[in-house]
Amino acid sequence: ETENFTTSPTVDAYASVQWTSLGDGIFVNQNDLISEYIPGNGDVLTGNVSLILSVTPVAPCTSVVSDTLVIAIDRSPTSFAGFNSTFCLEGSFILDNSDTTNSEMLLW
Repeated sequence: ETENFTTSPTVDAYASVQWTSLGDGIFVNQNDLISEYIPGNGDVLTGNVSLILSVTPVAPCTSVVSDTLVIAIDRSPTSFAGFNSTFCLEGSFILDNSDTTNSEMLLW
């Protein structure tokens, strides 16, 4: 969720490349073969994004070739143990406002 994605395709005999996204993120440089994609908020919310690489061949070839890469975006877990409070040494305390999101396990 908080990390960028660096592309690493294998391409031969190309004149130029262009990266596009079906999400709302941006490429640091969409015309570099190895580029960095910064996911947008919509990408994070949907949990994935499709990145498309379009390759223009060297002459005399003219057909642009494209391929799609789908990357999964896992959301970072969050936790809240509850509000600060005071209680007596021999008393008990109930954690009734604790919460977690995007997690599979909770361990106290």
